[in-house]
Amino acid sequence: MTTRTAASYVNDSVRFTDGIEEAVRQYAGQRPWQGTREERFDKLAEFHAKLCEVCEVTCQFEVVGIETYAAMCGYFQHDTTMRVAGRLSVVNYLYHFAAVIYPEVTEDMRMTFCVNLYKRGFPRSFSRADLTGRYVVAR
Repeated sequence: MTTRTAASYVNDSVRFTDGIEEAVRQYAGQRPWQGTREERFDKLAEFHAKLCEVCEVTCQFEVVGIETYAAMCGYFQHDTTMRVAGRLSVVNYLYHFAAVIYPEVTEDMRMTFCVNLYKRGFPRSFSRADLTGRYVVAR
């Protein structure tokens, strides 16, 4: 099986639930990568609460105290909790949030969701990103 590149998920015709794109743009305006680790994750927690409100879903948010270079994120359906650790990755977070609002979607559908939402909310960062591999890599 051939692995798709991140660029292959770009699709300008993708539509999102009302309010999602605006929430992502507002989050981008907060400069989520600036500040201390605690400040960055506080911004992400506020963004998470806003997305849950907009999408009318309930999902807890937890920062796990693991220090790692990698961006780690996961949605645990059994207790409806999004857990994040390590470095902040907006794309990784959006990928896992897609499972919260669309629990039955495939990996390809989650990739389409996160790549296109990131493109619209963070156009400057997206334009500089490397999309040649499986994941969106910041440059």
